[in-house]
Amino acid sequence: MKSIKQAGILALCALLLGLAGCGSSGSAADHVARANAFIAESDYKSATIELKNALQLDNQSAEARFLLGKIYLESGNIPSAEKELRRAMQLGWAADDVQPALARALLAQGEYDKVREISTTGLSSAVEADLLASQARAAMAQGDSWDAEELIDKALARAPDSTEALLASARLHASRNELEAASTALNRVIALDPDEGRAWSLLGDILASRQDIAGAMDAYEKSIALQRNNFGDLFKRAGLNLQQGNFEAAQADTTTMLEKAPQHPAPNYIQGVLHYQAGNYEEAISSLSTAEPAFKQFPLVLFFLASAQLQQGNMDQAAGLAGRFHNIAPDNVQGRKLLATIRLQQGK
Repeated sequence: MKSIKQAGILALCALLLGLAGCGSSGSAADHVARANAFIAESDYKSATIELKNALQLDNQSAEARFLLGKIYLESGNIPSAEKELRRAMQLGWAADDVQPALARALLAQGEYDKVREISTTGLSSAVEADLLASQARAAMAQGDSWDAEELIDKALARAPDSTEALLASARLHASRNELEAASTALNRVIALDPDEGRAWSLLGDILASRQDIAGAMDAYEKSIALQRNNFGDLFKRAGLNLQQGNFEAAQADTTTMLEKAPQHPAPNYIQGVLHYQAGNYEEAISSLSTAEPAFKQFPLVLFFLASAQLQQGNMDQAAGLAGRFHNIAPDNVQGRKLLATIRLQQGK
């Protein structure tokens, strides 16, 4: 009797293992179907788990490779995105899906020549325009403005309402300081797709350059709401709030950034300035010192770090930092005053 029960249990276990795929529920196709459902709900973490389960059952699933590559691309894991997209392409997934996504992955890694080498043969009009827009951005990054313009014109000829082509056009006009033309292209993108966060982001940059602070803040707010992991616009909005003296709002954005990237120079720069404004000079020195290696990107970090060191009576450190700031910004009046003040206190 006992042996019959044991045999029954073993048979049941074998059946369950067969149905579950060695611990996974369902077939590879079932996992991919669930992943697609999670993607539709923007639940990328759950989708990633399902796709990895699918690949454990079938590592030749082109769809799973493609979807995982897209998720990695959206989440900023660019090398992994490129790897999965190339696998999907090798496994025969549709070029219309893979080629533009692969171009964006390569573009994000600065592989501009590789972006421009991707073939547009056999792509649909809309997808070809998308790829041409990425190639135009690669050309811009390499300083080939006229090639970029030709690629954008070709893209818009293929698909006049291509969001990617219009965004590339706006970027090109903005790089040439043709702000009206850039704004026109962006407004067209927004009319076609009000939820295109990248358009709101670039529009915010243009409005900020025109000192339309209220308009820029509104555009950045929309961009932040529409784009996941929008670190850049959080930094820009924090900077504008700091400029306007709205320290509480600047602190809120800075705190969000520091939670995501505690050692990133951008939020540490803003945090250091906020500490300085509050008279917390020791804390300011700590934050600004973290940001100091990125002084070429944020030259004022040297000014505020020198000022904080001066307030703490650290004359040698203050003099060195103020001297460095003066060397890279010799016409900055506040920098010259700071260096003169320090030298006066040193008896020089």
